[in-house]
Amino acid sequence: MLIERKKYKNFNLLLKVLLDRFVDKKFICTSSGNYIWTNEIIEGLAGRALKIEVYPLDFEEFLVFKWVKYNNELIDSEIKFKAYLPYFLEYITFWWYPKVVLSDLSNKILILKSILDSVLIRDLKEFLKQEQVID
Repeated sequence: MLIERKKYKNFNLLLKVLLDRFVDKKFICTSSGNYIWTNEIIEGLAGRALKIEVYPLDFEEFLVFKWVKYNNELIDSEIKFKAYLPYFLEYITFWWYPKVVLSDLSNKILILKSILDSVLIRDLKEFLKQEQVID
């Protein structure tokens, strides 16, 4: 079941009722921001919820996804710089979402556009409480 939090005034009560009514079911509630995890919701779900924060990849994790071994023992900083520069440029250009890292160039662009449209713009609109943020 997919429930959009902002469409329900008493989302925490709805979620609590669903969790209590369907004890044999598991619910996964996600949010790109902290909207879903307000104190009101957390208090209403005491003992019923587990909050797991998923962070973007750091540079060393990015290298693992690219099958590149990070050699922290390289002493010469110029050699280290040359060895990792292409990967660092990709890291800062295409962000650090795992799905993006694992995709080819054309899909990277599509995925990032989707993230921008569906997450960042939506969250910005919600934050600013405006209907049109970007034309």
